[in-house]
Amino acid sequence: MSMRIRILAIVTVLLVTVAILAVGCGGKKEADEPDAKEKVTGAVELDTGKEILFPADHYPHKGMGTEWWYFTGVLNNQEGEKFGYFYTWFLNDGETLILMSIVDLQNGNKVFEEFIDALGEADVPEDRLDIDIGGDWRVRLLDNGDFFIKGTGEKASLELTLRPEKDNVINGVGGYMEMSSGGTSAYYSCTRMSADGRMSADGREMNVTGDSWLDRQWGNWKGEAAETYDWFSLRFDDNTELMLYSFRDTETGEVLPRYNCGTYVDENGKPTNVTDFTVEPLDRRWRSEKTGETYPLKWRVSVPRVGIDITIDALVDDQLIVDSFGGTFWEGVCGVVEGNKTGYGYVEMDGY
Repeated sequence: MSMRIRILAIVTVLLVTVAILAVGCGGKKEADEPDAKEKVTGAVELDTGKEILFPADHYPHKGMGTEWWYFTGVLNNQEGEKFGYFYTWFLNDGETLILMSIVDLQNGNKVFEEFIDALGEADVPEDRLDIDIGGDWRVRLLDNGDFFIKGTGEKASLELTLRPEKDNVINGVGGYMEMSSGGTSAYYSCTRMSADGRMSADGREMNVTGDSWLDRQWGNWKGEAAETYDWFSLRFDDNTELMLYSFRDTETGEVLPRYNCGTYVDENGKPTNVTDFTVEPLDRRWRSEKTGETYPLKWRVSVPRVGIDITIDALVDDQLIVDSFGGTFWEGVCGVVEGNKTGYGYVEMDGY
């Protein structure tokens, strides 16, 4: 089961557990309050005929099974050191799971934090994007269109203001894509944002600047999705960007081209839908001693429609994430090392 779709199952288990504990401790459920499982499985179906609109679709979607705000980027401190980060806020019917990772690109050190809000402590307004947990974890859309994110963990913290440099782009067909057997997802991205703020990791506090990418999805997916995926978000030095979503069969490992989803964004922000791409793993791989899983770390990416033919390589081998529930996925910074573009990006792989 893919990491992004697996969030549905994780939060469902948490909700059921909390409900059981409440009853066991003498907690009383109101007659008109649905139980935890009903809250998830009763989510409304996604209306694929609805136009994606802004700023409204930045906001939480009431009744939706699962949605997320997925930020990735590369930050620089005052000494010129570079750090990769991702920060993701998953929301499932008002319940929250937050993942945050910071990777030092000089020495490969990785710090991972997660926050589980199984008790529903987050303030989740429906008429704006301003989700907050005690001031320590927050994602907010400011009045001027900038985003603000904050994460306060035990080993790392992040506080960034993100300024869109291009308009949001609609992915898939009219903003909708098929997540293989997982079902239909609404999907848009903000592919280029400047970033500045503060960060701490490994006992160091620093001011940082850099750039970022927002991936935004929501839907009522099936938890038993049979295929797994590779996801690429690439920012090129010529002010263009490329997103590719590729799904694989769990049994055979073969790519399922019918589910290909991709968007190329030119220097002026104009998006082009691309599905005729190939992403070929090359001969560089990394095996996790902790999990025994082996991941490709180098790929040739070819998108004939927009003339892209490049090779990308991981900047740090071990960017594996292992969450508290035993779920694993590789999420990391990669650089373009060959081809007709230069730049870097983030790659997420699950199902290896």
